[in-house]
Amino acid sequence: MSEAVRIVEGREVHPGDVLVSAQGSGFTVTKTKRVGRGIRVFYERPDGGAAYITVAPDSKARVARVRGIIGE
Repeated sequence: MSEAVRIVEGREVHPGDVLVSAQGSGFTVTKTKRVGRGIRVFYERPDGGAAYITVAPDSKARVARVRGIIGE
């Protein structure tokens, strides 16, 4: 990835962000939705399919922001 990778909390992940795995693969976030105390993060798989994970609001995620960083 050529974008700067940031560590953010789960509540800061938004559509358009790219989640970065420990191996360096990128997964584009397509939608987020609150579910109970968690946040369901929908993303695009490399094969073009859709998938999701549920994260805690205070969990940490590696994100490359394509849309820009708020406050920068």
